[in-house]
Amino acid sequence: MKESFITYDYSLQAMQNQGGDIGEEIFNHFRTLNRNCILMIDAAIIRLRNQDSSFYNKIIDRGGVRVPVANRYLTSEFEPYLVSLDLSLPEDCTILHESIMQALKEIEPNEILLGKGRMICGWLTCEEDIINIAAYLGKVAIQQRDGKDVLLRYYDPAIMISLLSILDDWQQQRLLGPVEVWSFIDGDGQLINKINQSDNQLRLSYTLSLSAGNWRDIDFIGIKNRIICNYRLAHLSSERFSESSVFNLLQQSLKRAGMCAFDEEEDLIKWGECSINIAPEFYNHGTIKRLLEINSLSGKKKFTQIISHVTEQQWNEIRTDH
Repeated sequence: MKESFITYDYSLQAMQNQGGDIGEEIFNHFRTLNRNCILMIDAAIIRLRNQDSSFYNKIIDRGGVRVPVANRYLTSEFEPYLVSLDLSLPEDCTILHESIMQALKEIEPNEILLGKGRMICGWLTCEEDIINIAAYLGKVAIQQRDGKDVLLRYYDPAIMISLLSILDDWQQQRLLGPVEVWSFIDGDGQLINKINQSDNQLRLSYTLSLSAGNWRDIDFIGIKNRIICNYRLAHLSSERFSESSVFNLLQQSLKRAGMCAFDEEEDLIKWGECSINIAPEFYNHGTIKRLLEINSLSGKKKFTQIISHVTEQQWNEIRTDH
């Protein structure tokens, strides 16, 4: 695992400090470019929460462009929304600050476990007209799987960061299209700036050419988010591995779990937690390897059952050996 460590603790003071730093970085970025900042929000989250949001109402009153992600399946109030912010204007700087603080509030682990979702998708850098950006982002959100349209909610930051560990460079370039930089706050409160390495042009084709393996990995995203949320809750006041490091680890680890025919959520979560808390490749240690081999030849027990008799001393030996 890449040893990138995080100590962000989600306290009010940490949130205020981080919000100030992130706001300064975004402001300086767009003022240097002399270009508007495009804020993207997920309106579907407001409907999910079933409550009024003064910030969302302010955004709607401000005016913007809806992203037609799935107009054959969803009505317009469930579509993401783009708002162009001119950071030379005080009122638009206020909206930027409020959007950053909203994004930081939404990542608190207990809020995530309650399923409240994340309304703030990020801040986009792009030369293209906002209407053309919306059209592209809407079209690339629909991908083909087994001949059927599937809505790929890549604009959700909880999905985006995991998706980046799944897609290759070409697929990432296709995903971003005309967007030069997609900035968003990850679950650790860190500003991520995903730079598009392509020529940032609009394209005539919107397919990411997702393979069966890509889709299998995408199916694991919800599991990975649950694992990392549990991991954060256990290390709120201590140093922990960064979100991107954990996702990259789980990307490989959960593939191995699939090869061992474990597919139930409880088993996959426990497997992933062992990779984080014990050792990334704990399954290659002799003790666990023997248990897995015995299981493959016998009754196909659940992973949680297989490791139920592993002692704390044995786990410590696995940690030490790896």
